[in-house]
Amino acid sequence: MPENENKAVASPREQLLERASSRYPDRVFQGQTGQDGQEGQDDLEQAILDMISEQDTQIAESKSKNDRLVELFTTDPSSAEFVQKWIETGDPRVALVETFGDDLSELSTEEGRSQFSENLQSWRDRRAENDRLNTEADENWQKSLNDLDSWGDEKGLDNDKKAEVILRLIRTVSNGLMNIYGPEDFDMVLKEMNYDNDVATARQEGEVAGRNAKIAENRRSRSSVPSVPPTLNGQGGRSAERRPRVEENEEASPFRGIV
Repeated sequence: MPENENKAVASPREQLLERASSRYPDRVFQGQTGQDGQEGQDDLEQAILDMISEQDTQIAESKSKNDRLVELFTTDPSSAEFVQKWIETGDPRVALVETFGDDLSELSTEEGRSQFSENLQSWRDRRAENDRLNTEADENWQKSLNDLDSWGDEKGLDNDKKAEVILRLIRTVSNGLMNIYGPEDFDMVLKEMNYDNDVATARQEGEVAGRNAKIAENRRSRSSVPSVPPTLNGQGGRSAERRPRVEENEEASPFRGIV
């Protein structure tokens, strides 16, 4: 009996699961068990979409490069000849001389050497600028990782969650370069747009609540003051207060009875 007849054929889901696990070894998908013995929680469908998106990006980049090469060969046939010579000889310098020998002879003139020096300096400047940008990008990446670590510690996130945050951010930026946007991106922008309004509304509601509480407190304070008791003749206390109290001094006044 052939050996392959005893081998079980994997289902399409199992094949996709195996491919996703190979592509994203840091993810543990539903139906799998991680090294810690816990059941995986990652979404297989999301991983498949990520793989398709990455593949589309790679295809688009390859197509863009091929289009530039085709345009180069079309506009300047000598470039295609140079590549063909390079393939045949295996030495780009030999191919350069065989293809552009007549042009290189111009270096024997002062004008030709001056033009060559300018082109060479321009190439050196571009290479130096490219090296500077690469160095700056590496420094920015390291700073971003440090900021991610500090931010994650403040949020109480473990290393896996931190990695998930930065990977999702990288995918968002990569998709943005290819004009790939989805509901998650729309929700993220909408939340950011509403953040300032939400903060201002919450602040205004807090100020109104504080004023209302102060007004209610003042009302309670005024209502808790005891009222003035009535006088013995049954009239209100305010009337009694307004009556002049002259009875106590009537006998002692020397002007009593003059008026």
